[in-house]
Amino acid sequence: KCQNASGKHWLNLSIGRSGFYLNAKVNSFKSCISVALNIKTPQTKSAYEQLAVDKEKIETEFGAELEWRELQDKSTSIISLTLEDCDFHQQQDWQRQFEWLAVNLEQLDKVFRKRIKALPM
Repeated sequence: KCQNASGKHWLNLSIGRSGFYLNAKVNSFKSCISVALNIKTPQTKSAYEQLAVDKEKIETEFGAELEWRELQDKSTSIISLTLEDCDFHQQQDWQRQFEWLAVNLEQLDKVFRKRIKALPM
């Protein structure tokens, strides 16, 4: 389920459990777009560690190497994928960028939804 439209450079999407959400982001300064699973719960560290145990299996199922960031000094951890060289100001490239976002958000959902629901929290 998407949020209402806004002027922000990101969009959060539900993945079926409180404290976990998917994120699509445009970074015009770095000319890239990204998708991510964000974990922000009272048990963030534990949830991240439980998912990280299956890192190789998750990345194989996803079909790409993901960036795993356990943010030690924050209450959020992030697992993401970034597409470089994307100038969001170039309208002729939007189709490719939107397709990349859609495919990878769907793949994140497919790979993580069942695992997140199964976490003993």
